[in-house]
Amino acid sequence: MSRDRDRGQVRVWRAACAYAEEKWPEADAGRRGVLANLLGLVGSMRGHQLLVDKEWPTRRDSLVDAVVVAPPGVFTIAVGGTPAPDDTESMSAAARPVETAIAAFGTSPTAVTPLRLAAGADGLAGIVRMVGVGSRLTPPLCKHLAQHLTEELKDYELCVLPDRLLARPAEQPTPEGVDGAALFAADEVRDAALEAALAAPMETWMTYLDRSQLPLVRRNWGGPARISGPAGTGKTVVGLHRAAYLARRTNGRVLYVTFANNLPRVQETFFAKMSPYTAGKVDFRRFYPFVLDLLRAREIPHGLDKGRAKTLFSLAWGRTGRNTKLGKHDPSGWYWSDEVEYVIKGRGITDFARYRGVSRRGRGNRIQVRAEERELVWRLYEEYQRRLADEGVHDFHDILALAMRALRNEPEPGPYASLIVDEAQDLPQLGIEILHALVGDGPNGLLLIGDGQQNIYPGGFRLGDIGIDIRGDRGQVLRTNYRNAPQILQAALGVVSDVPFEDLDGTSGRGSRDVELACQNGQVTVRKATDAAELDALVIDAVRAADDLSGTAVLCPTGASVTHYRGVLQAAGLPVCPLDEYVGNPVKAVKVGTYVKAKGLDFKHVLLPGHNESMDDDLARSRLFVAMTRARDTLWLGEVSRGG
Repeated sequence: MSRDRDRGQVRVWRAACAYAEEKWPEADAGRRGVLANLLGLVGSMRGHQLLVDKEWPTRRDSLVDAVVVAPPGVFTIAVGGTPAPDDTESMSAAARPVETAIAAFGTSPTAVTPLRLAAGADGLAGIVRMVGVGSRLTPPLCKHLAQHLTEELKDYELCVLPDRLLARPAEQPTPEGVDGAALFAADEVRDAALEAALAAPMETWMTYLDRSQLPLVRRNWGGPARISGPAGTGKTVVGLHRAAYLARRTNGRVLYVTFANNLPRVQETFFAKMSPYTAGKVDFRRFYPFVLDLLRAREIPHGLDKGRAKTLFSLAWGRTGRNTKLGKHDPSGWYWSDEVEYVIKGRGITDFARYRGVSRRGRGNRIQVRAEERELVWRLYEEYQRRLADEGVHDFHDILALAMRALRNEPEPGPYASLIVDEAQDLPQLGIEILHALVGDGPNGLLLIGDGQQNIYPGGFRLGDIGIDIRGDRGQVLRTNYRNAPQILQAALGVVSDVPFEDLDGTSGRGSRDVELACQNGQVTVRKATDAAELDALVIDAVRAADDLSGTAVLCPTGASVTHYRGVLQAAGLPVCPLDEYVGNPVKAVKVGTYVKAKGLDFKHVLLPGHNESMDDDLARSRLFVAMTRARDTLWLGEVSRGG
């Protein structure tokens, strides 16, 4: 069988060489050999299609001599020649008509990769194989897309080895009564793409871009912009494809920043597979280390010490808070620590008059903070700041204040032409101000992505409060949920049905929101145990029953419960991958981590043992909502019965 296949390939390559010599006799042997290799590729590889410039090789100023459409993606080919210093930028610019054409078809522009195939005396050595971009176009879609490109790009024609040189397998006949053109109607192309994404590993699914989202990827915004929408609507996917699109069109770099600790490295892995051609031009960073690097680059000293800062707050609380009305509301002081961190310091407030009148968005209604409480909070803040200053210690929000002051005093253009902030609602106000200062109000400079309903940290603010003006179509809302089946989304919304939220643009709401659902098949399972040991056994059984261990996650509210379930699963002989160590590559192990660590990720199967243990606080319920909406196919809710 292998010998027959080898003989078949030899026939293809001989036919390709003969046809190339016949069709392009004026081309030199080396450049003609490149086209022969490409012809051999499409003749021997299922799904590959080749378009060639009708005037090749006489059109010497073209950097797109040919286009290959293949399951890995779309490749624009420059044949021969010595690369110039600016060859990459020039080839990227030359590929834009192809990107525009495939976008009209409903395929992401990130599927296009410009290549230069150098020509030797005998063309290319060996067999050309198109690999690396991972677009996963099906062979039928490749054929239809290639036909679409010939209609859009009038200077190119499909090149196929003629039957007289090579007997090709007969095309499968179209079933009687079926219109072949109708097989690829827009809706069916979209449905086929979604079905393929759903069947793929979760790492592939998490970069799936629906054709309806393409305009946002390619839009030219005249200033700061924002993409919002409920959970599961593909905001991060749009952001990743937008980063690739911008990276092709600028000499500067693109910064993709988020608050979460583990998410940037996962997104960087996804991005490298999705768009390897632009991976080197996009930086994925955690927000706080990025700010520390900014201070280091400007040689600004600081005394960041998280542990010591926490101790100093405890001392300040013991002196000016615990024995006051604040202590009656919350003896632990944690609520007031958040008030100081997020409402006062996170918003850059330095005088009581401003704090007295500021709206405390995002703080919930568990404690009524009136004028008397605000005065006491301010005294607590001043005592805390005095202790920090006496010891030369900074907390994280002090670091932000230092960075903001530096940018105001010495604004300098940085290396970034565009900046994308994912999960923007999790950053403090000062954080957004810093990032805005890096790129200003220029076209396509700042893009904020997020959803106020998924805010898992205390505090809140409006973009208008800090002078970021999102006008007209620069504020876009996604309304199709591609992740959650109706049963899963309904269960998750039930947790936050009466929890108010406010987005950065000032819009507010609670509970259910207007959304269309693309996925219909899902399952929610609720299991009750009589005690903790039985709950552990139920978790083990549910993980073993999952059809895809690599797409399964056990999510917990606290680090302590994560440690517990890691031990439970490992003792049962199940492979475990802590979310702290997950970098975005497929791994045949169940993921285990906190609700917070799971943010921004999707899983086929999500298990939430002890999900009902902390439901009184609005923030805890919001975090549970985020964890529940990570589930695509099944959601498993385990709890110990109250009477058990």
